[in-house]
Order: sequence, then C-alpha cells, then structure tokens
Amino acid sequence: MINTSQALQFAGRSVLVTGGGSGIGAAVAQSFGAAGARVAVHYSRNREGAEGVANTIRQAGGQAITLAGDMLERSVPDQLEARTVEAFGGLDILVNNAGDMFGRRPLEQASDEDFDRVVGLNTHAAFAICRARDANSRTRLHDQHHFDCRAHRRQ
Repeated sequence: MINTSQALQFAGRSVLVTGGGSGIGAAVAQSFGAAGARVAVHYSRNREGAEGVANTIRQAGGQAITLAGDMLERSVPDQLEARTVEAFGGLDILVNNAGDMFGRRPLEQASDEDFDRVVGLNTHAAFAICRARDANSRTRLHDQHHFDCRAHRRQ
C-alpha cells in the first residue's frame, strides 16, 4: 500500500522494472504506477503479463509502456535504458527484478548450460543494465535510485 508521502516522492518519476510481467516485478511496477510514476515494464517471454501490468497502470490514470528483450543479449540492457529515457525523458529509478532459477527440479538435473543462463541473467545482465544506467545518468542532475531484488537500495 502506498501512502501519501510515498506517492509524492514517486509522482512524475520514471521507473524501469526488469522482469515486470509477473510476480514481484508486476507488483512493484503497479505500486510505482499507483504512486504516480511513469513505468516501463520489461519482459522477456511474458508479453501478455507485461501488457496486463501496463494496462492496469494506464486504467488507473498512469503512464506505462512495455519493453521486450532477452537480458542475456548484450545489447538489450542498453536498449532498455535508452528506450525508457526516450519515452519518459529520463530514468530515475531502476528496479532490477529479472532473474531465473533452475526450475522445480533437483539440482543434479541442471546442466552446465542451465547454470550459465542463471548466472548470466542474475548477475551479468543486472550488472550490464546498471552500467548502462549509470553511464547515461551522469548528465542528469536529479536524484536517481537503483533497487535490486537481491540487494539493498543504493543511491
């Protein structure tokens, strides 16, 4: 639940939520939208979910776009950051939510390729989008924040 002071804090801010089409990412995106933020909802495979999240934000009077891309492709993190900036004039808050696990199976059934994908998405992709955001944010003068589902908030 967003209170009045939180809504004022996020009103007009631009937010990119990676992995925003379902679960925690969807809830976070909708919360930012309810607080008046402009929200870019990223997805890799769940287009329907991401569109649903964006539509919920829009139906409540907010601004939202959807952005597709496999975070394991080297160019995608830069593209997501650039497309958010293009749509909203900046990127104030990055929520690094995209991630993967081995699924609901015993660890001994996970292949080396499965491991590489999990590490790539959970570590390298998160690093790449943070790097893209930081490199492009140096010219902006307002506060910026990064949230990571696996880490504490950093300013």
